[in-house]
Amino acid sequence: LRSLQNTAHTYHNMGMIAEKTQQFKLAIFFYKEALKIREDANDLHNAADDYHHLGIVAALQEKFDDANEYFQKALNIYEREGDSHRTSNAYHDLGVTAQLQKQFESAREYFQKAFTSRIADKNWHEACKSLAALGNTMEMQGDCIDAARIYIASFRISVECSEEGIDWYTKALGRMLKILGETQFEAIWREVTGGECAGDMRAAIWSARDNFETE
Repeated sequence: LRSLQNTAHTYHNMGMIAEKTQQFKLAIFFYKEALKIREDANDLHNAADDYHHLGIVAALQEKFDDANEYFQKALNIYEREGDSHRTSNAYHDLGVTAQLQKQFESAREYFQKAFTSRIADKNWHEACKSLAALGNTMEMQGDCIDAARIYIASFRISVECSEEGIDWYTKALGRMLKILGETQFEAIWREVTGGECAGDMRAAIWSARDNFETE
């Protein structure tokens, strides 16, 4: 049994390498080999990861029906096991797939579920990713007022927890400033934060707005 588990682990790792190098047929082969061993051994905990990565590969190939099916199979196992971390990952990836298909209401629901789960786990970095994706979905729908609210809230969390993604948020907020205008943008900022957008933060966002105007 240990030997088979090691073999499945090796297959899965080889699948990840093939996935990262965009050798998708090879990745699918390795993940399915790992999945077969794990399902035969009733190792559903690890089989769920094979399903999840098969979903990622399918999404990268724009085979969205396959991606959704694999993500849902992984999600069912994660939820049954009470694994909130991996459940949130599946929700987020289902959101990405829905967004790519312009199924925006579904995408919003999945990103919100991912965010709620990640906040509960105090996984701030990943929570910011889901919140930013939620804002991006709203922006794609033309709902820039709610998108601005979400971007500002996510930006504040990101600034407090890490420096990652600051440039992305600055550009996103610069777009919102351009679209909404200074008066409405500043009103939304005060609504979300309880204060003024000032100092270096304001300078960076206004600069991003100006760059956006010239692109």
